[in-house]
Amino acid sequence: MDVDFGEMVELSFRWLKLKDSWKYAFLIWGTGLLTILFAFVLALMMFSQMVIAVLSGDVASLTQLFKSLAADPAALIGFFAYVVLFVVILSIFSFFVSNIASVLTLRFGLRSNGFKTPEFTINKYFSFLGLLIAGYLAALFYSFNKTARIIQWAALALTAGCFALFFFALSSASSGIGYGFNALASLSLLLGLAAFVVWIIISVYNSLMMTLNLPIFLSEEIGVIDSLKKSWKLMTGNLWTLVIASFIVGIVSLLVVGVSQVILSLLLSPLVSMLMPSLASLKLASSIASNIAEFILGPVSVFINVFFLSAFYAKVLGKAIPKIV
Repeated sequence: MDVDFGEMVELSFRWLKLKDSWKYAFLIWGTGLLTILFAFVLALMMFSQMVIAVLSGDVASLTQLFKSLAADPAALIGFFAYVVLFVVILSIFSFFVSNIASVLTLRFGLRSNGFKTPEFTINKYFSFLGLLIAGYLAALFYSFNKTARIIQWAALALTAGCFALFFFALSSASSGIGYGFNALASLSLLLGLAAFVVWIIISVYNSLMMTLNLPIFLSEEIGVIDSLKKSWKLMTGNLWTLVIASFIVGIVSLLVVGVSQVILSLLLSPLVSMLMPSLASLKLASSIASNIAEFILGPVSVFINVFFLSAFYAKVLGKAIPKIV
């Protein structure tokens, strides 16, 4: 497939010409704010003393809390268990909420590039979430290329076997059984790391080959597995084109979003320090300003990714992309 990479950059930014982009920007901001609010309420419920100390800028209380945790191993284990639980709950909530904006924005990008998208229902949304999970699992454990699949499974099995042998040899060497176990531990570690790298490479290859599964699923009346298979079929022979186009658009995106974020965070930092002096006392003002700038510019990154993916899908199909008048 012949692609004009300059045109791909232009198509990735064509959302700037569409008035409806603002609607989806507010949708992205809205789901982001909902997730932040949920995270704050959840943190207040699970770590109330710590959150109150941070918000009030009470460094002494915060230090005392960490000292008491360090002095009590049981309390420290309980704290880390709460942290893990917090991350799990927040991740599940974010997965369901943030993908609402993702799927609707992708539909917007597809329609803007000349695709007709079937009616979107709650069942379609849950199927979309299922496709996301299936795509991750397929990338990690199941290649639609038989040779790649065999290599991936062999690499995964070798990784597990070598690391098991490494820990066995390490424990044997530490117990003084013999020096030969040190060499065995080193060899098994090296083989395990090499096999792990091979597994990672195949997983990345699988992920790239299934890049188009989401636009396929949203623009056609086909199921989850068929979307993955069709993406693989369409990407055959187009992988390097995708890699080069993604790299070029990614560099442009990084420059635009990165520079804008730095400038915006520098402008916001004094304002955050003035409005929330307690955060300034904890030296968090610049970090908070950077996070706010990243949040404000979040829709820009989403739009670039969505419009690039939609345009690339159209190019693979040989579909004419309508001009914006």
